[in-house]
Amino acid sequence: MSSKMVVEGYLSAWVRHKITSMRIGSVDYPIYDEWKQLANKVHNLMTNVGKDYLHAQYWTNNVAGGVGINYIALSESTLTPAVGDTTLGGEITTNGLQRVPAPTRSHSTGTNTTTISNTFTAAGSFTDVKASALFNASSSGTMGHIANFSVGSGTLSSGDQVAVSWAMTAA
Repeated sequence: MSSKMVVEGYLSAWVRHKITSMRIGSVDYPIYDEWKQLANKVHNLMTNVGKDYLHAQYWTNNVAGGVGINYIALSESTLTPAVGDTTLGGEITTNGLQRVPAPTRSHSTGTNTTTISNTFTAAGSFTDVKASALFNASSSGTMGHIANFSVGSGTLSSGDQVAVSWAMTAA
């Protein structure tokens, strides 16, 4: 599953100079000239260390206070993903296909991509695994990404495996 996210921002800035002050009673009040625009929605450049920090905070960290969105969940439901979704409908919670922190959370320094992956091994029977999502917790938590598989897994028996890999891009 590939997801594209462009982290983009703009810089705007203004300046005004103090030209004098006016004393009223015992208080001096500054008098400024007009605001002058220095920049108006100028594209910024994200540095390589900035990219690395974003990837770590969003996807690869796995410590309290900075857990990334790297818990992989599976579902047997066909979904209609929407930006307002907060839960994974039909999430599987048992028999080897329950939500887990991805053992593979890799980001190469200075690049725009992170890979989050896991191979699940069924310890029971499943009708058809059809979707996945990424969360920041082992239950509940924030769901950062959601997607249907192009095709379902078909019936799974104990010992069958499902490999899930999310390739995330932020540039």
